[in-house]
Amino acid sequence: MAQSHKVFLRYFLFTKSSSFFPIFLHHVSLNDNVTLIARSLSDRFGTIIFWISEMITGLGAIILPLCVFYWRTPLRLLQLVFIGAAFAAAAVLVIGNYGISPGLLPAILFIGYFLLRLILGASYPAGNGVLRVLMPFILVVIGALISSLLMPRFFEGEIFVWPQKLSGFGVLTPLSPNAGNYTQDMYLIINAGLTVAASFYLVTIGREMQTLFNTYLYAGLLVVVISLWQFAANTIHIWFPTSFFLSNPGWALLSDENIGSVIRITGPFSEPAALAGYLCGIIGASGWMIFN
Repeated sequence: MAQSHKVFLRYFLFTKSSSFFPIFLHHVSLNDNVTLIARSLSDRFGTIIFWISEMITGLGAIILPLCVFYWRTPLRLLQLVFIGAAFAAAAVLVIGNYGISPGLLPAILFIGYFLLRLILGASYPAGNGVLRVLMPFILVVIGALISSLLMPRFFEGEIFVWPQKLSGFGVLTPLSPNAGNYTQDMYLIINAGLTVAASFYLVTIGREMQTLFNTYLYAGLLVVVISLWQFAANTIHIWFPTSFFLSNPGWALLSDENIGSVIRITGPFSEPAALAGYLCGIIGASGWMIFN
């Protein structure tokens, strides 16, 4: 049997981005198999780091650190929600065939912050008025969740619908319960929770609402710039980072639709209609600001 002895080991794990992470083991009593053990640990850490580097997108490398830094600052989280909503077809994390949209993570953090404050005894004096105004909205959300659970089962196989991801034009599929029902329910619950939590918060921040409104308008201006950039790329063939703005595998990305020889503009959204809907909101908010 080999005699145990104290060793000092230093290993560097090289990742895909050519950065390295030192691992130090100080004064560890090991036998002669220490090299094999350490190498196995190195391989495992290297595999984990490789998986993480594959999951985080380019936009995620920007949004994720900001979410971690501002997780206790609700105003900044709401600003990140507005900014993230401008990149609806992108993802900050890609897990298999699913992508986490940029606005989803700060929204979840904001809801968690709001719930934590409620658990710790925080009070919102105007809360009764907020609930009274939002009650029709809450009832509609509850009805939508119930219908998404019951309707695909009541009418299963009896009617045909467009699939969530189009495999081709003119292709209809029989209605049936599927994973899309649950993912859409999850998005609806998070959006509704954000609306309720933000409403309670907004009635208490006073003049800081102007900061949020400005963030919303700046995000809209950013969408316009990106859309014009894409239009220039389609017409005069300049560089456009499509994979940066359209990185969510969970969406059907229709960025190559055209009318005749003109490619329709999608900007940072999955389809032209989504871009138009977002800009309509920006125009409406701008008009409200001008006339009020």
